[in-house]
This record gives sequence, structure tokens and C-alpha cells, in this order.
Amino acid sequence: MRKIYFQGTFGAYSHLAALEIEPNSEIIPCKTFDECFLRASLENDSRIVIPESNRITGNIGIEYLIFKYRLNIYAEHFQKIEHNLLGKPGSSLSDIKDVFSHAQALSQCSNFIKKNNLVEHIRADTAGSAETISKNKIKSEAAIASSLSAKIYKLKILAPNIENENGNTTRFLIMGKEVLQPNFGNKKYITSFLFKLKSKPAALYQSLGG
Repeated sequence: MRKIYFQGTFGAYSHLAALEIEPNSEIIPCKTFDECFLRASLENDSRIVIPESNRITGNIGIEYLIFKYRLNIYAEHFQKIEHNLLGKPGSSLSDIKDVFSHAQALSQCSNFIKKNNLVEHIRADTAGSAETISKNKIKSEAAIASSLSAKIYKLKILAPNIENENGNTTRFLIMGKEVLQPNFGNKKYITSFLFKLKSKPAALYQSLGG
């Protein structure tokens, strides 16, 4: 069975993307992006599912790891991001005073947070925040995370789809060590170029033939 690595905890949006891309593979969480790349670089048939950019917050900054580990990009996947306020079973929105999540998720739900006078607490990831909420006994605390996190950690969705903008998506790259030659046929493929530049004025312009 092929191994698919993602960064984060079970229930993360990367986990959700991996399930949509290869539901029959063995999906394995990693603590860091670097760990994902390292594992895939040592295993010829493994894959990683890595977020590259978000429609609202922009580039995530993984390019240096592509240079470092020289993995190949096989495909892209656009994952719809729907943030939910997750609380303990038996709690309600009026009980919540503190909300925990990744910085980007908090930023993307800032309108809801302000409207409900919630105190933000930044954590490493969305799913990890949900896991923490599931283990404590504090009724006034909640997490912003996916509906998958609610299912995995047996939490209650107190408010669904609380993001500021509808249509939020994250672009994921599917990568691995193995070199594959695509079967073109009538399909159209995107070609990605990565190159290093000297730190000087007009370097990008000159590299593109200017």
C-alpha cells in the first residue's frame, strides 16, 4: 500500500485533501513540512500532500524544501476550506469565550470572532487545537477546524462555515521521489519551473529574457 504523508494532525485540511486524492492509501501525519519531504525523499513510491498557497492568505512558502529535497510535482489539488467552530458536546455558542486555532484560520474567521467577542489563541494547527479541546473539560473553550476534526475528536459543531469569505480554497501539490512520464494524450499539463536568482535588481526580469 502506498504511503501518503501530510503535515499536521489527523483532521487537518491536509488530511482531508489526502483522503480526497488517494483514499485507499496509508495516510501518515508528520510534525513538520521538512519531515514530510525527508520521508518521501527516502521512499521511491511514497507521496506527500503539501499546501502551496491559499486563495486568501497567499503563498505558504515551501519552495525552499523543493530545492532541498528535489522531489517531483505530479499534480495539484484544490481543497475547499470550510472553517467550523467546534466545542465540547453539551456546549453552545453562548458558552464560548476563548477560541484556539492556527493563525491563518483565526485570520480567515476574524469577522465571526469579533462579532462574538471571542479571545484568540494561536496554536500550531487547526486539528491539533480540536484534539486539545476534546481532552480538556473547559466548556468555554472552542477550536476552529474542519468538520473532519469534529468527527474524529467527537466534538460538536457550534457554528458551521464561519470564514469571512465563501469559496476559500488551498492549492495542494502532490509530490514524490519517483520520476514519472505523464501520458499526454488529449490532456493538458501544467509545467512548474523553479530556479534560483542572485539578490540584485532586475534579476527576475533578466532571468525571463528581459
